[in-house]
Amino acid sequence: MQEIEADIVSGAFDEPARTPSAYDLWLDKRLQNGSDDTWLKGSPVFAITTLCRFLGEVLQNENTAHDPAAVGDIHAAGFNAIAQGEEAIRAALDQIARRATGPFDEPGKVFGKLFDRLNREYAEEDGFDFFRDLLRECILDHWPVAAGEEILGEVVQSRRLHSLRTAARETGIGVKVLDQFLVEAGAIGPDDDRVPNRKLFDAKKHADLLAEIPTFVGPIAMRKAMGATRQELIALTDAGVLVPRTRTETVKKPWRVSDGLGLVAELSTGAASVDGNDATWETLLHACKRRKTGIAHLIDTIRENRLSVGRRRDAQGFHGIVVPKSEVDLIIPPEARVRAESDADLSDTVPAAEFGRSVGLRDGRVFQSLIEAGHVPAQKVMNPRTGRPQYRMTADDIAAFHERFVTLTTLATESGLHRNTLKSKFASHAVVPFSQGGQDFGPVYRRADIPVLTRSRDI
Repeated sequence: MQEIEADIVSGAFDEPARTPSAYDLWLDKRLQNGSDDTWLKGSPVFAITTLCRFLGEVLQNENTAHDPAAVGDIHAAGFNAIAQGEEAIRAALDQIARRATGPFDEPGKVFGKLFDRLNREYAEEDGFDFFRDLLRECILDHWPVAAGEEILGEVVQSRRLHSLRTAARETGIGVKVLDQFLVEAGAIGPDDDRVPNRKLFDAKKHADLLAEIPTFVGPIAMRKAMGATRQELIALTDAGVLVPRTRTETVKKPWRVSDGLGLVAELSTGAASVDGNDATWETLLHACKRRKTGIAHLIDTIRENRLSVGRRRDAQGFHGIVVPKSEVDLIIPPEARVRAESDADLSDTVPAAEFGRSVGLRDGRVFQSLIEAGHVPAQKVMNPRTGRPQYRMTADDIAAFHERFVTLTTLATESGLHRNTLKSKFASHAVVPFSQGGQDFGPVYRRADIPVLTRSRDI
């Protein structure tokens, strides 16, 4: 003080009079007698004044080092947020974080000296702990920080957010292809034009999808894995028996091998061994073409145990699955085909079994029991193709089903959540399939039993 005594006395340091801010009044009381009527009374003056300065600088996009006259306004701006409590501080930090829109807008750049000082110079200062914790939480909610990274002195235990860029890096999938999967899954919006580093989405919610995408294969690999020809895979796809994980045409690997292998295993269960030269048996696709019927219908008859199945000894996989021609002819007689082609009464309906498959209920008998118990409306008619009774559903019947029930397939579409994620959430909330009188209706859930249906952590 002795060195600047003359300047003090002469008024060299005097500034124009100004109305004291809330920060000025607070600091005056703390320095004068230690009184403090804010929630900051237990915090060191040095820590609060320092935080007010650096937070104020970031909020106002100013640097006091270049404009000493702005020191008071900047301290006041920081204090106005800090003095209101943790919620106000977090709101101010979130406001700053939302400025991060560019590919290089990392926390150190966006928060400037506020981040740098808390991360380095004041890393061991206990008085800054409460603010350091708030800033860390803000960063984890606005940046794709990986597990194992250190943020403001603490190692992150689990990732909260992925960006399109970090997800592409972890999965090994190209940014453009991954973007299409994520849009289709509802993780990011179709019109999201942010740079890949800032296209953020919930890492936990979509962890199953990210783990699965690298395992998807193209049509050639899919055919090879399940032992099917090109035409057989096309027929199964067109009929909805096999459903690609994505319908986006530019995605070259949309198939989940387990779906194909599961179908082959299902149809092969209990199959008889058939000699490769036995002409009394035929492949499923050949039977469909010969009798002019759909492959889904033929597979349904197998699932209903109305059609025998064999496996040729000289062929593997789906192409080796065969059915006896004589039984196919009995199930689909020629005269039924003629009646079916001229029948217009059923044009506005779909088979209940086909609708059941579309919502993930592959066992037609179980879905039929739901209809017969009166829980789902449908009309019982004589199928002109097979000559057998069949339940069919109108658009109103289908709407009535969706209004009352959900399945994992329909709920995954509605919520954007992966099936495995939904199963875990069902288990944690004790959500069980619909049942009445002890009767099993398959994996069908009452809509009323699902708390929230659209992209919620509470589902």
